[in-house]
Amino acid sequence: MKKWMVFGISLVLVIFLANLVPALRINEVDSNPEGFDAKNEWVELYSESEIDLEGWRIENSDQQSKELEGVFQGYIIINFSTQWLDNSEESLSLYEGDILKDSITSFQDSYNDNRTWQYCDGDWSFLDSSKNEKNDCEEEEDNNNSQENNNTTEPKKEKISVELEKIEEDIQNGEDFEIDALAFNLEDKEYDIRLYVYDEDGNVISEIYDNKEEKWKSGSYFITEFFQGPGNQTETAKLRIRENYADFKGEASIRVRIRASGTSPIIAERAYSIDILEKKEDTATKDGTKEENTTEEQSDESENIAPGPRLSESTGNVIKLGKRETAKESAEETGEGGEILYESGNEKIKKYSMYGLNLILIVIIIFLLISFKKKQNQD
Repeated sequence: MKKWMVFGISLVLVIFLANLVPALRINEVDSNPEGFDAKNEWVELYSESEIDLEGWRIENSDQQSKELEGVFQGYIIINFSTQWLDNSEESLSLYEGDILKDSITSFQDSYNDNRTWQYCDGDWSFLDSSKNEKNDCEEEEDNNNSQENNNTTEPKKEKISVELEKIEEDIQNGEDFEIDALAFNLEDKEYDIRLYVYDEDGNVISEIYDNKEEKWKSGSYFITEFFQGPGNQTETAKLRIRENYADFKGEASIRVRIRASGTSPIIAERAYSIDILEKKEDTATKDGTKEENTTEEQSDESENIAPGPRLSESTGNVIKLGKRETAKESAEETGEGGEILYESGNEKIKKYSMYGLNLILIVIIIFLLISFKKKQNQD
């Protein structure tokens, strides 16, 4: 009986340990690679034994899923056709069906370089990329040991970093847009900033407004003395797409770089993927009569609602307000000496109706006179 109990406990432990260390795991993540994030982000999975990925999927913090496929052993790289991973507060989950097998939560990568998050003995470390190779966890251990052996009493300085906020997912070409630039751990000095939008070929397609010089500058230039340390600082920058890229639309990137004023080395930088929307056509250019029609409608409204009489623009005569048609009909244009240059249709009808009525009355009178005379002759 005891043998069976020992066997049962051992079996439970084996099953528990097998589930504790997944056969397939997330091994390395690069959410902020050099250059464009879109199409360059990747996730590395690792399995000691051969595994079929059918039925497996990974999910990010936005609950977007990517189905996995293929059979492999060792390392496999999962690429993305678009920007799929956030550079801050990102999470990844690995599922087999609906069962969660592995995850990495709340990681961030502010540096647009070749460093990645790597699995190291149950923990995660931010190290130089070891894509498709064994993670170099010894690098982290060496760094820790060197810090422990360092007898200096100086406190460790936090690295200067920069981020952008209020980035619209879609930027409208032809319109100004504002972005908040955040700098962290600045020293007690001034810092310049270069903030620009660029296309897939690396062409700078934006301008930035220099508040000090009060003019627009190409995104190829730094705005001097943008930040003032020490500590953390936030400033707002205004940008727009350059006029010679007015036809640009589609995928682009926005990058921010900072340097100490009066120096050239870049201290910190970061890049984000964005989409540029097609420039809206100017309605006045597209339909030249639209603005004219609007003015006419407003004028018509003012004719209907304005109190009291007004002067005819052409003659200076007073026109009583009423229906718009009545006002127009009574507005006769006259030349010198009272000669009529224009007469409305209604006025013509009224005039000629009177002529016709008079003619009919004359005919009736003549007919009556003739009849009366004939009657007298008969008598």
